[in-house]
Amino acid sequence: MIERFSNGGGRVLRLGGIPVLAIFGLLVWASPEGIQANGAGLFRKAYSLETSNPEAAIQNYRAALSSGLPANLRRAAVWKVYFLYKRNHYYIQAYRYGNSIGAGGSHQSEIMRNALHRWGITSGDFNRLVQAWSGGSSFPDTANSVIAKKSRKATVLAADLRRALELEGKADLASRIIVRRPNSKSGNDPDLEQAEYYYSQGDLKGAEELLWKKSKSDDLSSVARSRLLYLLGKIRLKQKNEADAIRFYRLAAGYATDQESRRMLALASYRLYRNGKKDAAYELIDQFPEPDEDRMRLYFLVVAVDAADNQNAKRKLRSMEKEIKERVRLGQAGFLEKRAMELLR
Repeated sequence: MIERFSNGGGRVLRLGGIPVLAIFGLLVWASPEGIQANGAGLFRKAYSLETSNPEAAIQNYRAALSSGLPANLRRAAVWKVYFLYKRNHYYIQAYRYGNSIGAGGSHQSEIMRNALHRWGITSGDFNRLVQAWSGGSSFPDTANSVIAKKSRKATVLAADLRRALELEGKADLASRIIVRRPNSKSGNDPDLEQAEYYYSQGDLKGAEELLWKKSKSDDLSSVARSRLLYLLGKIRLKQKNEADAIRFYRLAAGYATDQESRRMLALASYRLYRNGKKDAAYELIDQFPEPDEDRMRLYFLVVAVDAADNQNAKRKLRSMEKEIKERVRLGQAGFLEKRAMELLR
């Protein structure tokens, strides 16, 4: 029953006590036209994000398709998703999506060619990855078996597959994709690679748990042990626990016998030095051989003079004074050059 009620100078129509305008609004919102309007808003948002944030654009186009779109916008959104996948190296999603929408053979062939070139894999490998994608939790195992055979482009392939899984909200599966190089002289074994990935994603707890578990292994090489301790130091530094970070870095330095380990610790030393911890910085690299690379050598000399008043290092730094002054004159001097000139005054 429709009733009329006075509302100031006007009238409000009510149906069963509910304002008719409110009911009309609900009907419009719930109608196909209302849903399509919502989808159109998502379409416009996706369009504005294509260049600045293609992943967000993909998500918004997909949400627009789920919300409902007029036929012309629906067709456009479908192809937008397809080409955004393709353009941003989401080759597995692009290929599977292309099959579902009936994309032409030339488009699909181009996706496969691009994937083979970028990832350095065979067509058989690509088809294995496409088929395994729907396998859920087993996909990382297939991916890792493909990655293990590819030394030159393994890191690119692993990174792209992680991104693809993260786009689908499967970060747990992404974290299981690793570059398996257990025999690498740089100590880049699967567990350390995975811990490094956890760290890069901000999962410090996951990284630390894996590292402590790894530390109990009986067959850890000196290189792997140095890298493990170095990663623990990085985690502590991220947690603002500088004292513990320095302790782990010192332990790592004791096992650093290869060039890569020394390079990582030299970078850690530099960060400590910039933070005013010159004694701790010097202690990390004191026993390392003087590097050949110019800037690294300059850093070693600067910190040796500053922290230990090492006269031999000061003589070497003095022999470089003319070259350093020239860099200053040309405006090419950085922190190290300026610090060296201060120490030589």
